[in-house]
Amino acid sequence: MMATLGNNKSDKEASPKPPKKESPPKAKTVPQYEHIFPKSIEPHMGPLQLDKLERNLLTMDMFSMIKQQNICVVMNNIPPEVIYTKKYFSLKEINKTVLPDYKIEGDKWLFQRLTKTFDSKMMKTLVEYQSLPDHFLSINMNVASILTKEFDSFIAKQKQLSDMDNILEISLFDITSDLAEYYRAQEKLKKP
Repeated sequence: MMATLGNNKSDKEASPKPPKKESPPKAKTVPQYEHIFPKSIEPHMGPLQLDKLERNLLTMDMFSMIKQQNICVVMNNIPPEVIYTKKYFSLKEINKTVLPDYKIEGDKWLFQRLTKTFDSKMMKTLVEYQSLPDHFLSINMNVASILTKEFDSFIAKQKQLSDMDNILEISLFDITSDLAEYYRAQEKLKKP
């Protein structure tokens, strides 16, 4: 009698299976500095860039950079009614056009100084182009700008072009920087 090996069903079940190849454990990676703080972040505007930007803005026609937003009242069954129009400069456009490699809002104090130049350009541009709405006009304004003769001239010319009052938006940062100056500006605005 001869027996054959490996042809028997019970032999196949009993034979050991070859071990599966295990993949090596994945190495844990620590994020590199460049991934956490990308190099593409624009540096903040410094004093030299501020000077360059202000000189360029003073000679630039900025009418095309003025954006506007209508603030409306919406009531049931009545079409929206514009109450006032906010006019402002597009910071993104100014940044891209005049100072593309720097973030102009990066340094709070330098940006605050830059907004005074924006005030001056806004007042001149609105009057020059007679770009005043038929309803209230809202513009951003610094306390220091309200106390200038340039502001007085703007208000006089604006009153010739429109019989509507202005809404001046002043940042809390500017108000709290010098409360005494803010109260002086407030008193000036109350006078007829």
